[in-house]
Amino acid sequence: MRGSGTCSVQARKVVDCLTHHGLCARALYKGIKPALLSQAPSGAVFYGTYDCLKRLHVKIHGKHSETSDVDPISQLLFGAIAGCLAESTCYPFEVIRRRLQINSGSALGAREAARVILRTQGLRGFYLGIFPAILQVLPSSALGYFTYENVLEYMNGVAPE
Repeated sequence: MRGSGTCSVQARKVVDCLTHHGLCARALYKGIKPALLSQAPSGAVFYGTYDCLKRLHVKIHGKHSETSDVDPISQLLFGAIAGCLAESTCYPFEVIRRRLQINSGSALGAREAARVILRTQGLRGFYLGIFPAILQVLPSSALGYFTYENVLEYMNGVAPE
C-alpha cells in the first residue's frame, strides 16, 4: 500500500521529535504563534472582501432572484477573489511559520525569523511560493462560498414561515 509508507514516515518523525525534544515536544508546536496570529486577519479579509463584493454587486445589479442576492458565477468569482486577497495578506505569517518548523532545532523565535527573512531576502522573501498557495486557495474558497450561499438559499426555502 502506498499510503502506509507515508504514515510510517510521519509516525517516525513524531517519535524522533518526542525522543529528541522530550515529552512536552515544543517542536510539535513550533510556529503556532504566527499561525494563530494570521487567523483573525485572514478571516477578516476573507469574509469582509466577500461581503463587500456581494453588497457592491447587489447595489449595481439588484437581486438575482427571490432568495439569492448573487448569481452562481459571481458567488464563485467573489469567493475566489476573497480567498486570494486573504492568502496574499497573511502569507508572510505562513512563511514565518514554515521557517520556524523547518528550523525546529534552533531557538529561533518568530520575530527573529522575520528579521532573518527581511535581512537575507528582503520583502520578497515573505512572498516566495505565494503563487502555488493562491492556486490552492482559489478553488476551495470559490467552492466554499458557492456551497455556503446555495445551502443557505436551500435552508431559507425549506424553513417554515
